[in-house]
Amino acid sequence: MTTTTASASGRDAPGSNDPRSEPTPPRLLATLARTFPQVAPSGLDALARRGHVRAHPAGSVLCHQGEHEDSFCVILTGQLDVFVNHAAGREFATYLPAASTLGGLEYFTEEPRVADVVASEPVTVLEMTHEDLDAIATEHPGVLKAIARELLVSLTQSRERFMELSATSARVAAGTEVFVSYAREDVDFARRLTNGLRRLEIRVWLDVFSITPGKSWARQVGEALDRCPLMVLIVSPHSMASENSDDEWNYFLDKRKEVIPVLYEPVEIPFRLKKLQYVDFTGEFDSALTRLAVAIRGAAIASRS
Repeated sequence: MTTTTASASGRDAPGSNDPRSEPTPPRLLATLARTFPQVAPSGLDALARRGHVRAHPAGSVLCHQGEHEDSFCVILTGQLDVFVNHAAGREFATYLPAASTLGGLEYFTEEPRVADVVASEPVTVLEMTHEDLDAIATEHPGVLKAIARELLVSLTQSRERFMELSATSARVAAGTEVFVSYAREDVDFARRLTNGLRRLEIRVWLDVFSITPGKSWARQVGEALDRCPLMVLIVSPHSMASENSDDEWNYFLDKRKEVIPVLYEPVEIPFRLKKLQYVDFTGEFDSALTRLAVAIRGAAIASRS
């Protein structure tokens, strides 16, 4: 995992010079004030000076379920996805946006991490150790109370996000069918993607799963193209060179229907597709699958409004 580290005051990772002699960046203080609105400026400054700003690329795992990890983070930019592992597999639970915290529950309970947390996009966090928090609490007792308050708010919001995601998924499953366009060389990835979306209760039309034997393949594909209001286009060198795939996504755009490109392998993207927001699957699969599911749900609701 690649990270870039700087002290909260903007210096490199701590060395012989004391970063506390430098002013704290206003943008950092503003994010901390959003996260902990009850904390006095002196307490926010103490958090900033004790912490280190770390940058993580998309797909980075910031914490691992079941492990004891001595860190507490404030998310400064980007978004983290939370996954819970259980006997039935790995399940998306919620997401953590900027100005949320990570690791507060484990700080108070001293228990192992309760979930995997993965960067769904490039993120920056202000990270500090439990020892740092102990030191801050000695000087600024109100900070721990604010962290506990933010933790309760975060847990409530996470529950609401999960319920909203589940409810939206049920609505999508009830009516919207998603057409998957791909090149034959990418069929293994198309199968994996389809199975992942179906586990999230999204209806998917993929020819290798949905074609009825004994009937015209071309007619069934055409009927699916007409019936499905949404398309997931698997983008790769193979699909961009495929006449069938080219016909399918151009037909959808001509009909003014939604196309969500999925970047499977890097390739030069045609001009007509460049203006569309894509989901990057060149990194961590589960995190990208979550982003795709959210995009499908949003597009499905918009198409029926």
